[in-house]
Amino acid sequence: HKNFRIIDQDLNVVPTEGVQSTLAPGPKLLSRIERFGVTEDDIAWSDEQEPIVLRSTKTPGQEVAEAVEYADTQQTDTLRAEMNSINAYLAEADITCDYGTVNPQDRYLRRIFNNGSFDQGGRLYGGFWQRMTSEERAEHIRINQDAVVECDYGQMSLLLLYAEAGAQEDIPEGDLYDLSAYGIPQECRRGIKKTVQAIINSPTLPTQNKHSKVYMLMTSNIGMQLFRKESDILVDVLLTLQKYDVVALPIHDAVLVADEDKETTITVMKEVFQKHTGIIPEVTQ
Repeated sequence: HKNFRIIDQDLNVVPTEGVQSTLAPGPKLLSRIERFGVTEDDIAWSDEQEPIVLRSTKTPGQEVAEAVEYADTQQTDTLRAEMNSINAYLAEADITCDYGTVNPQDRYLRRIFNNGSFDQGGRLYGGFWQRMTSEERAEHIRINQDAVVECDYGQMSLLLLYAEAGAQEDIPEGDLYDLSAYGIPQECRRGIKKTVQAIINSPTLPTQNKHSKVYMLMTSNIGMQLFRKESDILVDVLLTLQKYDVVALPIHDAVLVADEDKETTITVMKEVFQKHTGIIPEVTQ
């Protein structure tokens, strides 16, 4: 483009053909930026882009599946309207971040569905906060000039499995990732949780004993369907919080809110989860 110039061009660092280019504004564009006083705060995603993305199934060696075209239906129209509402609300919110070169106007969210099916995936991606660590978010992000807290659904994947199995009354008491009663040390909890998050694709007797009611689902490749349920819940949480004038930044199974709004947020998260699953979850902060 005549308003940009190539300042660097190297062989692509990924195993594909072509080159990797770095672009910078040319003299004409720079003069207009200076003339009109354009700053970083004036730069944001266009609200005309598509917030609902459907991706194909990954092929071996493919890092990111390709986006595919789809015909609009009543379902996709509803999904798009929900995301447009969320994005419009976030675009007007008082959100600041003083971390490095992070652009706090980078708030646009998309729902990405997987394997060519709107029944799989659907998690929300985008937004500058998703690329920051929990510590960085807490230190540098402010909502309505207030410090932020992260409200997180506890043990969400397993709770969704129990809901899927219709076994709400059979959820074990206490920590669902604690297998110490079956000879697995408590120190292994973190590793056990990671295994569960991978939908426990390696059968083990202790896990089967602990969660006998849902064990078959754990090994049935149901992960992307659970992401659909998880993301439906998060979208419902965001839309409900809007009614209380609460700005919330989603991070898959958690939301980032102003400290003054944490109690309202926790209540809404519990109520929405119960509405979708019949289970009252633990919400931590």
